[in-house]
Amino acid sequence: MLRNHRRLTVINNPMQRCKKLNMKNLQPSPRFIAGLAAALLCVQSIHAAPATWNNAAGGNWSVGANWNPSGVPGTAADLIFGNTGAGSPNTNDVSSLTNNSLTYDWNNGSLQTTYINPGKTLTINGSGAAGTALLLEGSAAAAPASTTQAPAAISGAGGNLVLSGAGDIVVHLGQGTAGSHMATLDMTGLDGLIASVGRLLVGQANAGAAVNRPSGTLILARTNTITCTGGSPQVMVQDSGSNANGSTASVLTFGQVNFLNADVMRLGGQKGNATLSFNGAFSLPSLKIRNADGASRVSTIDFGYNGAAPTTGNSTVMTTDFSPGTVDLMANLVNIAQGAQAGSGGCTATLTLGAGTFDVNNMEIGWGNANTAGATGTATGTVNINNNGSFGGSGALLRVNTQLRLGRTNNPSGPVTGILNVTGGRVQANTIVSGGGVSTINLNSSTPNSSLTISNTAGSLSSPIRNFSMSDATLTIPALNGGASVAVSNLTVGGSANTINISSIPPIGSYPATFTLINYLGGYTAGAGPLALGTLPSASPAYSGTLVDVGGGVIQLTLTAGPVVNLAMHWTGATDNNWDLTTYNWTFLGIGTNFFNGSSPILDDATTQSNVVLAAALSPGNITVSNNTLQYSFVGGGNIAGAASLTKKGSKTLIVANQGVDTISTVVISGGTLQIGTNDLNGEISAINITNNSALVVDRSGSLSMSAAIAGTGTLTKSGDGKLILSGANSYSGNTILNGGTLQIDGTSSGAGALTTSAGTVLAGSGTVSNAVTVGGQMNPGSANATGIFNANGGLTLSSGSTLNFDLSATDPSNPAVNDSINVGGNLTLNNNQITVNFNGAPGGTYTLFTYSGGKSGNFNATIAGTHFAATLDTSTTNFVYLNVSGSGADLRWNSTSDTAWDTIATNWFNLGSSQPSPFFSGDSVLLDDTAGVVTGITIASGVNVSPSVITDNATNNNFTISGAGHISGSASIVKSGLATLDINTANTFSGTVDVQRGTLRTGNGAALGTTANGTTVEDGATLDLNGQNLGGEAITISGAGDGGGGALANNGAAQAQALRTLILAGDATIGGSGGLTMNNSGGAASLSTGGNSYSLTKVGGNTLTL
Repeated sequence: MLRNHRRLTVINNPMQRCKKLNMKNLQPSPRFIAGLAAALLCVQSIHAAPATWNNAAGGNWSVGANWNPSGVPGTAADLIFGNTGAGSPNTNDVSSLTNNSLTYDWNNGSLQTTYINPGKTLTINGSGAAGTALLLEGSAAAAPASTTQAPAAISGAGGNLVLSGAGDIVVHLGQGTAGSHMATLDMTGLDGLIASVGRLLVGQANAGAAVNRPSGTLILARTNTITCTGGSPQVMVQDSGSNANGSTASVLTFGQVNFLNADVMRLGGQKGNATLSFNGAFSLPSLKIRNADGASRVSTIDFGYNGAAPTTGNSTVMTTDFSPGTVDLMANLVNIAQGAQAGSGGCTATLTLGAGTFDVNNMEIGWGNANTAGATGTATGTVNINNNGSFGGSGALLRVNTQLRLGRTNNPSGPVTGILNVTGGRVQANTIVSGGGVSTINLNSSTPNSSLTISNTAGSLSSPIRNFSMSDATLTIPALNGGASVAVSNLTVGGSANTINISSIPPIGSYPATFTLINYLGGYTAGAGPLALGTLPSASPAYSGTLVDVGGGVIQLTLTAGPVVNLAMHWTGATDNNWDLTTYNWTFLGIGTNFFNGSSPILDDATTQSNVVLAAALSPGNITVSNNTLQYSFVGGGNIAGAASLTKKGSKTLIVANQGVDTISTVVISGGTLQIGTNDLNGEISAINITNNSALVVDRSGSLSMSAAIAGTGTLTKSGDGKLILSGANSYSGNTILNGGTLQIDGTSSGAGALTTSAGTVLAGSGTVSNAVTVGGQMNPGSANATGIFNANGGLTLSSGSTLNFDLSATDPSNPAVNDSINVGGNLTLNNNQITVNFNGAPGGTYTLFTYSGGKSGNFNATIAGTHFAATLDTSTTNFVYLNVSGSGADLRWNSTSDTAWDTIATNWFNLGSSQPSPFFSGDSVLLDDTAGVVTGITIASGVNVSPSVITDNATNNNFTISGAGHISGSASIVKSGLATLDINTANTFSGTVDVQRGTLRTGNGAALGTTANGTTVEDGATLDLNGQNLGGEAITISGAGDGGGGALANNGAAQAQALRTLILAGDATIGGSGGLTMNNSGGAASLSTGGNSYSLTKVGGNTLTL
């Protein structure tokens, strides 16, 4: 609207035109009479210019004196309602009036009300370009105060408002300080709104706009049709490019009948709160959402989106409650709660439906979205599918045609949660995926029943749904050859009756036939119910079967009758060795053919091609490998995408070494050997149950987890240099042999046989071995760099040369939950075994390493490795082995001239006490100085945590850099006392102080200075260079002009819009640098303090400091 004011000139005033006309026609003549008539007409003509309401008492639009300039607004008029007349209604009584734009721009807090008389239509046909305001409620300038209210209403029973043009509907009011300021446009009393505009923007403002911390409320008319065709996103509710307005929410409220058409919608955008709902003044409201053509799917709708800015500490809270009405929505992608890319800003979004159909191709509920290490913002998305009985029927329907993903997280994300609650409504989903965060599905008790229909799968063995509960609900799923239709971690079943319907069944060759329906890891007690089998697909003869709650985390469907299909196919390899969907390498009923999914392949000795290349994703039924002469191998880039079973028969070996994961419900080893892998990363079977009555060998590199329950009489051998993690409830009676790599036992039972490990291997975990354990290599309770209790219930023998490694807490030695230990049920046999300890800080106290119920024979090696503290073993108390730690760590100086590694292995340090080369251990103090020839780039590798007591850098000439994917942890502190520069680029978790006494400390990561527990002090003459980082809540205390006068606090990196929140002056101080530096309330309340003293703050350098 400011643009239109600037264009105002005297020539555009009709009265001025009339004055010029009169001057030309002073002579009395026929032409004068005509001119006079023209002048009279001109006095009453409709002007075409900005028209500002000018009557403080309100009144009718048809009175020219109510406007400035005087005259009834015309076609090109830009209507402006400012402070004048606010609180007194104005009435549009002009028939079929058309204007260029409509603006409510005032700040006195009174209600500015426009009435449109019955049968009248106010048309705003804007000529403004895209990005201009066709209808503006609020102000393009900052409000005078954070409490300013700017309410307006457009009303009129039988009246209509028509908006047309490339411009936008804009409702917003902003202010530099967070508060209750709000622009409100209420059209509850208006009969109809028809808008074909560029964009609909409520509580939205771009970065750098005068409208900072925007808030807006738009309450729509009784009937509304809004079509937006402008730039993307076309619809935005609460989206601030600069700062958030605290907890004040922007609001979009729908009327009785609503049509909203646009390609992209951001409902609840970045840095703020938003609410969508129906107007309670109307009963049984409806909302239909489509693309701009009114028919096709919307491309993307975000309910809660905080991912626009590269980093933010502000959070988004989006609440959408459509439960009072019915919604008809079609979209390609809907996101519920999409978090920030970086920083501490989170996103919480809730969508509630009561009736209608919400039809989407893909849906994300809870998406972390972070792409930067150190991002801590949470994302929580919740969708409630309810039943509004006022509309009859079976409640709201959520239909997801392709994929519904819950709790999608990127590795750097903070906690991410996706929740689907169904209470009397219906959900139909093709596939439901757990995205790595906390995924939850609740089918709640209701009348009518809550219903979930899954066409394919929900979760998988490798990525199960975290929580799944059902109470008096109906679950409809297919029976699949490839394993469970539903895979969950925690299953809860309640109520009095839960029904499982079967929507489809694969072809079956013989009966009985068993299909796994649900796989769960815990939470549900087998047989507790109440679960009942509902409908089966129609067939001739009819299917007959039962639901079998078999325990061990498996609920199955057992069919005893139904249609029979001959599915047996025999491998010949007649053409080549490719197992795909096209090559004639099989016979069916004696005739050569290609493989087809659902068939039951048989591979035996009647072939010359036993090295079988899986060349596609295959879904067989029951696989049988029966080989007494040939050794079979499965290799290639394909995989078994889903099979009901794999049965290994015959005395020879089957090696599974293809590149993909083979998903097989049940594995049975009746003879010979089933070997997984050939000491590389290939070969993986994801199974629910394994019955091993012969030999199972795992020969892998990398890490492989097996959560399947292993039963039978066979043996398990781990070879290869990788790690095997066993977490299932195993009951096999054969021995377990560790010949290579690491075996980590995390299950409550590893079987009934003995466990033997060889030299050079690692036995780890926090599970239980029921029989005797004999260790020939290293034993490390828990997992690498994590604590745990290993239970050897059949006794423990530590062979000569075997070693032990314990991860121990520096601060809580008596707590078994944070310290490694070994419980031995039986005898403990020792052979001068070496113990190595790894503390997560400076240790001290007494630690329990062993408990044993039988006798102890032999001794440990008395020397404890892994620490410079005084550490001694105490075996004087029967059935216990204690470690006593006292003293202090060593004083070390960096001494490496080539190797950059800082860990607990490399001898890259010089012990100032013993004058000998030394490795670093937790609790040691470390010194970085001017020793000549040392490498100044120090690397803490991924997975490495170093916990010194203090890091001192007194170098004048050596500029050190600490980098890498590892961390500095524990209670470490940092003292920077030399004139050189120290760069810290690691994301650290240490809790001690940082004291910059001289020189410059430069951060290369937002967490470089550790936790915010004790803060950072920059003394007179020293500099802390933020280097473009966001230090969040770290309290920074500064004084002096800094190193070389460049500022005690400086930013010489990229501009940082959220550099810090807490700054304390301990004296007169200077801030400088070349990159912009902003201190604000992002992520929490900001403060600038002098401790009550009168200190000065000076700005130097070419950058901009914003407070």
